[in-house]
Amino acid sequence: MVRSLALTSSGDEISVEDVRQALISPVLRHAPPMTDMTTGIRLDIPLREARDLFEKAYFEQLIERENGNMTRVAEHAGLERTHLYRKLKLLGVKLRAS
Repeated sequence: MVRSLALTSSGDEISVEDVRQALISPVLRHAPPMTDMTTGIRLDIPLREARDLFEKAYFEQLIERENGNMTRVAEHAGLERTHLYRKLKLLGVKLRAS
């Protein structure tokens, strides 16, 4: 999936929207994707992959909404800041420069 995203992405970086489209695109999988129509979440991928994709999108949206204020992001997510930073690094979420 990552290779397909890298090849089909229109910019230098893979955006959240690129990932969303890939998750619902049958081109990346041989079988038609099973997608929950109410949430848009793919159901035909391993739980760990689905959870990581959800968490990455969740944190990217939250960081954007809070204008990069990591204290508010941590509070909203219910995490301590140190745990938040470890989680973001694990998920590959890039933080914007201050």
